This record gives sequence, C-alpha cells and structure tokens, in this order.
Amino acid sequence: MVSTVGAEFSIQLGKMLDIDKNAGTPKPFLGNRAVQWGRIDLADMGEVKWTPSDRQRFRLREGDLLVCEGGEVGRAAIWHQPIEECCYQKALHRLRSIRGCNVELMLNVLHRLASNGSLANFVTQTSIAHLPKDKFETVPITLHLPKLNK
Repeated sequence: MVSTVGAEFSIQLGKMLDIDKNAGTPKPFLGNRAVQWGRIDLADMGEVKWTPSDRQRFRLREGDLLVCEGGEVGRAAIWHQPIEECCYQKALHRLRSIRGCNVELMLNVLHRLASNGSLANFVTQTSIAHLPKDKFETVPITLHLPKLNK
C-alpha cells in the first residue's frame, strides 16, 4: 500500500531561535548538526530560553523522528531521550506517527530516498537546499501490511 509521509506522520518544524528575543527558562536544544544518520550527537548542543508554551510545542518525546530540513536534506535519527528535557530548532522536522507507522522503518525509507536521489525531487533549491514541510508531506512511502492468516 502506498501512502505519504503527511498521511502517516504529524510533521512539526522546530522553533526559530533568536537569542535576543527568546524568553523563558534556558533549556538545551538540538540543531541540524546534532542529527546524524541513525544517531544523535549531543556533544554540540546549545541552550536557549524557552517559554512554557514553546516547551510544550517543541519538547522531544521518546521515539520522535528528527529529519534535517536543510544541509544534508533528509538525514534523520530517532530521539531516545538521552537527556530528560530537550527541544529542537527550525532546521529540523519532528515526525510523530499518526497511525502507528514504525519510525525505524521511516528512518530506513528516508536513508534509501536520500541515497538514491529520490528525495531531491521534493527539495526546494534557493541559496541552500531545503525540504519544506508542504513538500515533505507529499513524499510517497510504501507501507507493508501484515498478511492475514485465513
């Protein structure tokens, strides 16, 4: 069965960070560089102020799939809560399954699409390549349905 990323996942682009304008409590955040294929590198994390509503909207949960919106478009990793509270910035899309689609499978699909060049069909190229949410939602994915025993 063929579906789309937008039909299977809610996609939320991270918060635009502006150190001069951000208010609230300082908390760690992930940026694009922290997300590597299949892993998250916490060595280069930043910290910025987040309001309670920002933290509610942009706080990562176990099993969230983080996908690079720019840079190496599509590079992705699953958040496994190595720290208790962390948010993410605008250069990342956060995917959460709507209908139970496996995030490990989606990570592998993204790696295949990026590796074979198919994801480039959904990238907008201005000064740097990026994957806008509206185009990302339309990326087709094949779902493997379990066979029913008769």
